[in-house]
Amino acid sequence: MPVQVKRLSDEEYLVLRAKNALKSNPYEAKAWMLTAKTLFSNNFGVQFEAYNIEKSAKSVKESAKCFSAIFQKFQDEPELWKEVQAVTTALRTESGDAEAVFLRQMFSHIPLNIQHQLLLVSADRSEDTMEHCRLLLLLLRRFPQTVAQHGPKLVDTLMTAEKHSHYQNSVNCYRKLLVCDLLPLLGSSSVELPVKQLFRLLQKSIEFYLCYLMSPSKSIQDLPEFESKIDDPWRHLFHIQEVTGMKLGWDLSGLFSSTLNKENYWQNLFNFYRSRPLGTEDSVNHKQLLYCTTTFFLHCLYEYVFMVDRANVQPHQHSHGAGASGTGGDTTLVLVEAFCTREGVTSPSAEPKLKRRRTEDESGAPLITVGPHAIKTSSQDGSGLPSSSPVGSTTVTQIPSTASTASSSNSSAVLSQNFLMAVRCWDLLHSSDSLEKEFIKLSQHLKVDSWPWFQGFLVDMMLYKGQFEDALAKIHQSQDVPLRKNLRLASTYFCLDKFNVACEHVLQVVAALPMAPPSSPVGPPTNPPPTNGLLKQPLAPGRRHLHFLPLNRAEVLKYCVKLLLTSFQNQSASPGDMALGHILVLSQLGWPLEGEEDAIVWALEKIRLRGSLSYPLFTQYIINVDILEEIVFLSTEHGGSIHLDILPPSSTAAPSTQRRMSTRGVDKGAKEDFRMAMRRQVARSNEPLDTLMIRFITNERDLLLQNLL
Repeated sequence: MPVQVKRLSDEEYLVLRAKNALKSNPYEAKAWMLTAKTLFSNNFGVQFEAYNIEKSAKSVKESAKCFSAIFQKFQDEPELWKEVQAVTTALRTESGDAEAVFLRQMFSHIPLNIQHQLLLVSADRSEDTMEHCRLLLLLLRRFPQTVAQHGPKLVDTLMTAEKHSHYQNSVNCYRKLLVCDLLPLLGSSSVELPVKQLFRLLQKSIEFYLCYLMSPSKSIQDLPEFESKIDDPWRHLFHIQEVTGMKLGWDLSGLFSSTLNKENYWQNLFNFYRSRPLGTEDSVNHKQLLYCTTTFFLHCLYEYVFMVDRANVQPHQHSHGAGASGTGGDTTLVLVEAFCTREGVTSPSAEPKLKRRRTEDESGAPLITVGPHAIKTSSQDGSGLPSSSPVGSTTVTQIPSTASTASSSNSSAVLSQNFLMAVRCWDLLHSSDSLEKEFIKLSQHLKVDSWPWFQGFLVDMMLYKGQFEDALAKIHQSQDVPLRKNLRLASTYFCLDKFNVACEHVLQVVAALPMAPPSSPVGPPTNPPPTNGLLKQPLAPGRRHLHFLPLNRAEVLKYCVKLLLTSFQNQSASPGDMALGHILVLSQLGWPLEGEEDAIVWALEKIRLRGSLSYPLFTQYIINVDILEEIVFLSTEHGGSIHLDILPPSSTAAPSTQRRMSTRGVDKGAKEDFRMAMRRQVARSNEPLDTLMIRFITNERDLLLQNLL
């Protein structure tokens, strides 16, 4: 016998024989190990080696049997707790690693009472607060019957740990365990918590999920990446709202367990508001209306802003209950006052066709359209625009019942619906002093005012309601990007008939646009594609038109030109020559699909009535063939022999002898100059109109402002 073997103890010798036999004869190895376990039943080394041999053999049931015996007898052994930690880690992480899979299978074969004891003792032994909470959560998930015993204490532990950790953000490891892991377990159990604590937990849940949704990285502080991912945050928040409401005895709690679309959500909230007395601020009816409406408001608001301002709201897939909107488009949108043609107005000379409602009280809600290709969505709830009566008699906005036909995609309707639903909820939450007071408190707790996109929603809502002075004040206070800020200011000043100030902001917008479109292909110049008149819709008198404008070069330029054009038409019933010339220039960009034919006909009629037109900028900026034909016709006897002073100095005459073109004259040289000039203009008709418009608005800034005073 070798010297090394002689020095081994009896138990060590038996273990060695078992190990050696394991390589060639597993049954012999088990026999040696059984002998060792029987002779040395109180020896941890022998018992643990027996467990390791069964584990190496991938024997799940035998490993579970050995591990259970060791755990019950040797809880003071450090090596045992290393293995316990490996087991609990495998249970928490759901790793696909072979050893982790084996340990989970082994754990499932351990008797339930020992499973319970193992998890509980492990949690109690843990000196790390986070690890202690994780193990208790594992215990509660495995043994739901223990929630009532350990759940309330774990709530206090997590809230205290978060407080003492001094996190600056609610998206941290302790809040995640509390909101995402513990509260659903508490909600599904019969455990009772104090009412005040339930409201506190609900507020913490709303705050956590909102901050998570707005987080750029979707990471949770002090948690690994695989634990930071939360699928469908809104569904989780709705579940917490549901189970918390059930514990508080709320009739509205069932709303958040359903798959209703947004219209049905709203109808239930509205019917509750209309049929139930709210009572005091602490009453059940008041509280549930406040929290349920606030959660629904935030959901609609988030999806709305996600679709119009993706840069400020980080993308995240979400779809549940209240009507999913899918994902937003890449293009930022801004809500602006658009334009209308009035039904029943047929004569340009009798009444201008381009008008808009001046105050919200004059008619129903505005029509809302969405710019072309502005939104890309993957799914919608298919409900279209909502329709219902306003909340209350005067304070809540009425919503139109039909969607605009301006877009063939449901995404446009979903965008409008989210916005209008958010407006409804906002009005309901401000429909009484008590609701408004409590909503302000809740908003301050959630730090709603700090969200970069919230102020933009308030501006949009004010514009929608016709609260133009309030909107101006809010826009001026904002830290918005210059392009969007100037567009909002131009739109709002336009609504107030302050055309000169609106023009100043339009000029700032156009000055910021690149002269040429990005990535222009080599080849013939192309003009912006038509948008089928989205900026101008036929509406009944008194109704306004709002438009979600994509912030791209083509659409912004079209809007700016349209606003200038409409301002010139609305500025005066008897515009001067320079204003009429500006109208002809601006009308070219949208001809013919943008409805600019009306503006051209209107301007030509004014020129006929005046009997003359003096516009020295004509040859620089007017190249549209149809307009040129109309001008040539005006110069003929059939067209009225209108005096046209539109040519640059003649090539055969000094500036001091510049001739005035008129078909009444006999100066054949002047007529020939006129014909040649028109031919040169026609030859330029393929020039890119967008570049021409930017050059015109930029170069003639002072003239444009002067004619809008």
